[in-house]
Parts: sequence; structure tokens; C-alpha cells
Amino acid sequence: FMNYVPDMQKNHFAKEPIMTPPSEVFVTQTIYADANGTFHFSLLKAGQWGFAALGIGEQKTYKGKALSQDAVIWVQATKLP
Repeated sequence: FMNYVPDMQKNHFAKEPIMTPPSEVFVTQTIYADANGTFHFSLLKAGQWGFAALGIGEQKTYKGKALSQDAVIWVQATKLP
């Protein structure tokens, strides 16, 4: 959940969060996917949610340097009436 409003003119996020999570476990969560990359998650609040797959590639180095193969998908959840 994007808890800080982005300021596109100043290229940074707001200093104050939109909401305070009820528990630390809501700040960052680990989700596991199957071999096809399928995962399930319930969106608890309307807003923009980002799901990141970090370090997913088989190749870990390129030309002797660390290689990070990551992916992010953003989902926009809207409140139902």
C-alpha cells in the first residue's frame, strides 16, 4: 500500500503517512508464489499496492558485478460503495 503521497514536483514522498498501520506486520509482508509466479493476497484498503519480486533471476552476476533482476506490479484498489 502506498502510504505516503508522492510529490511529483519535488520528486519525493510526503513526510506524514496517510494512515498508521495497526501492527508492524502490515508494513512489509512476504508472499510466496508457485513455480508459475501465481500468488494470492487480499487487499485490505483502497489505494495503490505494489508487489515486488526481488532477486528472481537465475543469473546473479554480470561481468563480475552483482546483478539484481527484480520486478514490480502495481495494483489500484478502489473502495466499493
